[in-house]
Amino acid sequence: MDINSENLANDELISSNLKQDNEVVVVIVPLQAQGHLNQLLQFACLVSSYGLSVYYVGLAKYNHQAKVRANALNPSDIAKIHFHDLPSSPDFASGKVPTIWDACMLLRIRESIASFLHDISSKARRVVIVHDVLMSYNVQDVSSFHNAESYIFNCGSSFDMYCSHICTAAGLPIPLEAEQLKRMPSLKGCYPDEILHVGRLQSPYTGIKAGDIYNTSQVIEGSTYLDLMAQLASIKNKKQWAIGPILPTKLDHISNRDNICLDWLNKQPPKSVLYVSFGTTSSFSDEQIKELAMGLELSTQKFLWVLRGADEGVLFTGTRRLELPEGFEERVKGVGLVVREWAPQPEILAHSSTGGFMSHCGWNSCLESITMGVPIAAWPMSFDQPKNGFLVTDILKIGLIVREWEKREELVSASIIENVVRKLMASEEGDVIRKRAEELGEAVRRSTEKGGVSRMELQSRYLEEIQKGSTYTLVCTMTQAQSGDCEDSTAVQNFGFSSSMCSCELPNHELSKSKQLNEVAIVMVPFPAQGHLNQLLQLACLISSSYDLPVYYVGSATHNRQARVRANALNPSDIAKIHFHDIPTPEFPSPPPDINALSKFPSHLQPSWDASKLLRESIASFLRDISSKSRRLVVVHDSLMSYNVQDVSSLPSAESYIFNCISAFTFYCFICLFYGMSIQLGEELLKKLPSPEGIMPDEVRDFTTSHSPYIDIRSGDIHNTSKVIEGKFLDLLAHAEISQNKKNWAIGPILPTKLNHISNRNNICLEWLNKQPPSSVLYISFGTTTSFSDREIKELAMGLEQSKQKFIWVLRDADRGDIFTGKSRKVELPEEFEERVKGVGLVVRDWAPQPEILAHSSTGGFMSHCGWNSCIEAITMGVPIAAWPMHSDQPNNSFLVTEIFQTGLIVREWEKREELVSASTIENAVRKLMASEEGISIRKRAEELGEAVRHSTEKGGASRIELDSFIAHITR
Repeated sequence: MDINSENLANDELISSNLKQDNEVVVVIVPLQAQGHLNQLLQFACLVSSYGLSVYYVGLAKYNHQAKVRANALNPSDIAKIHFHDLPSSPDFASGKVPTIWDACMLLRIRESIASFLHDISSKARRVVIVHDVLMSYNVQDVSSFHNAESYIFNCGSSFDMYCSHICTAAGLPIPLEAEQLKRMPSLKGCYPDEILHVGRLQSPYTGIKAGDIYNTSQVIEGSTYLDLMAQLASIKNKKQWAIGPILPTKLDHISNRDNICLDWLNKQPPKSVLYVSFGTTSSFSDEQIKELAMGLELSTQKFLWVLRGADEGVLFTGTRRLELPEGFEERVKGVGLVVREWAPQPEILAHSSTGGFMSHCGWNSCLESITMGVPIAAWPMSFDQPKNGFLVTDILKIGLIVREWEKREELVSASIIENVVRKLMASEEGDVIRKRAEELGEAVRRSTEKGGVSRMELQSRYLEEIQKGSTYTLVCTMTQAQSGDCEDSTAVQNFGFSSSMCSCELPNHELSKSKQLNEVAIVMVPFPAQGHLNQLLQLACLISSSYDLPVYYVGSATHNRQARVRANALNPSDIAKIHFHDIPTPEFPSPPPDINALSKFPSHLQPSWDASKLLRESIASFLRDISSKSRRLVVVHDSLMSYNVQDVSSLPSAESYIFNCISAFTFYCFICLFYGMSIQLGEELLKKLPSPEGIMPDEVRDFTTSHSPYIDIRSGDIHNTSKVIEGKFLDLLAHAEISQNKKNWAIGPILPTKLNHISNRNNICLEWLNKQPPSSVLYISFGTTTSFSDREIKELAMGLEQSKQKFIWVLRDADRGDIFTGKSRKVELPEEFEERVKGVGLVVRDWAPQPEILAHSSTGGFMSHCGWNSCIEAITMGVPIAAWPMHSDQPNNSFLVTEIFQTGLIVREWEKREELVSASTIENAVRKLMASEEGISIRKRAEELGEAVRHSTEKGGASRIELDSFIAHITR
């Protein structure tokens, strides 16, 4: 029960963050079988893309199976789903349960589901359960919760549902012509008795539902079968929605990933390959495998054959290796490919080289093939497959039959297979079938786009239905899920997607009809560097979670992904509410940093910054689209993205605001330098103020200057600082020429100041800190743009060791422009250094949760480069700083901290920036900060300032008032 207890704790943690009385929570309960797991996970990701909290509830092994086999789904979308793992019985855990169908009842999971629903319903305004029809027994307790309602998700075609179940049970006629009725497969042999028994057990509980959802489209089944189903539903006062296909229909964002199938297909001519796969519930005898192999070989047509047996009851216990005729794979080399692993079926079907699909006709496979416009060679095996095969071949006429259902127990010979393959792939009849399939596929894909019937069913009917009476703002797009436009979180960092991960087509974001003329949409446009990405994502989450406004985060796919992966201190449920719009990443060089350069400025990032200017057209197109559907469009952008958002001035209902990611003091100093004004500081302070010499190279100044002509478009400025700490400089900025009567808001710090909801997560840094005395540890990190030479690292290591103070050292090189490419060097420490400091110091080489480390009671100091992100985090958490500035705004920030706030001390003066900092210098600075009377005084000042800053973000505090004022202004 440990794993399930931990899971429940996580669910309680997430649930505690729901907005009680305002939140709609969707709970997905799939049948524990692949074709059902897959469809309901696709549905979960699609619903989650609208900003709703979605839970996926099932046995741990099958939840894992759903994630492992999540074909075509964007990993970041899956990361937004809250998976709740139910406990398994001892028999099932050992693999002794005979079938997955028995598992539904034998595991007695009804009680566990009821307990979970009880917990969720107590914390949400409404709970919406979407479940497989064969899980009706297990969700029956939904009727006991006053704020819960359930909907059945039908994983089969409406044709099969109507013909096989409704008509049979009610004695209704099937609406087919006489000749078609003769050809329609009988129900004989479709369902084993045990399956029928499971189905009968569900029947008493299906009436609890509020309606039905179908993974199909009016384009495919609307004129007859969906309409007939709707008539029957209305009699019982139930509603229904046909929202399919729910699988992503645009796979450009992931179809170029490394995979043996896709690599092989890339080398084949268009529409030349027959894809052969029989799903997860079909197994062939050795004799039938031999006949199929011979038939494929004799056809001389290209093929890709996924050769696997049916899934076992417990998926991860292994399967037998299926044997092919001797020498077969050698003989078909270059013509055919046999794969025995899980294959990315939607991507294979979407590939331009795929011209046909030999299939068992499970509805998943049928709908994927129909959507991608691929004709089917139908070879049904069981369940709903015979009816689906008939729908495809006889009604839709986009396929042909391999073997008639009445001959299901006969061996299908090689000659029959050969003839069918030739007919589908190399005949005029096959060409006609393919043309029909392509035309239907195009119509189906259009049904999922803006204004399409399936999209309207989902967005304008179903989601409005489950949110009726809600103050929750529904702003999103179906194509966020269907084209993979949104991606999030730490789960994506190892997937290695390329710059073409997103379709070039913009998603069509639509407002809920009920709010279309009253909605304010906010679009964040960050600069593609970590300290800027992070701050604007924090602001996006703050506005979205605190004011229930729709917020879009717009940038290149690569840098949006970076922002999510490194979202320190942010609650995943808050990030899930943000609508990420990924623009295809322009190509740019991504070299490693020069660790031996005298200047610490990260010039190696310049190519990525230059490439960011290529985003203007895509950003403009996106803004036009959003503006046309909003009462007001508010663009909040980094000052270094001013060129990119210049087109906001051409939109009648749009206005823009610059978000300044640096301190007000540094901004003020830069303005004075630019306009030749004197800096309002005392004489002694002016003498100590670092010179601007060496802060950045000329090409970066030129890049910055290129944005200047477009800065005046803005309506005002937002500052990530507080009047509590920089009131004087904010006032000076407001009166400077640059303000030009623009409005100003100081709303910082925007990072979460209370981290209890996430600070207990497993992390080596936090676990180590938990064992240390209060205020005893020096945290050392130099951000994402600083690299040290081997010699500098050696001196720093020696200085820390000699100081005898406890420390956590984050030892990393500067980021590349694309953090997901290239290998980082392994930074070498002095021999046996880590062994000698064991128990005193901890060296980590991975990304560290900096806000949580700074907020930890054991942290007593911070050796920092003084980027504003790091400064504001340390100031907020009341941690004094050992300042070691490297470039850009950092020298001025360090001056602000050490000379004006007096909450830190300097490690190395800016004028000595090109000199090696010795171990003795570092040792002295560390001892002074961590173990001296002067250090104690500095720490006391830092703690008092931190308390004042945190108060400023609370109700009635200066920063909270400023933020409320900004929101009131843009929603006026």
